[in-house]
Amino acid sequence: MELLLAMETENLSAPLIVHRALKKGLLLNAPREHVLIFMPSLNVHIEEIEQMLESLEAILCELMSE
Repeated sequence: MELLLAMETENLSAPLIVHRALKKGLLLNAPREHVLIFMPSLNVHIEEIEQMLESLEAILCELMSE
């Protein structure tokens, strides 16, 4: 059993976000051009979620400033 959460990226390319996230050690999924899927295991620690959110925020800020 896993948690599942989707996020719409509006005008940002979800596959590009996934590519940049992978470089930072994050494993995300982009089933559509503007949709990200997060699927952490049920035993994920809050610190891991916080770290992922910080990394994702950095990636999104980089892409929005380009």
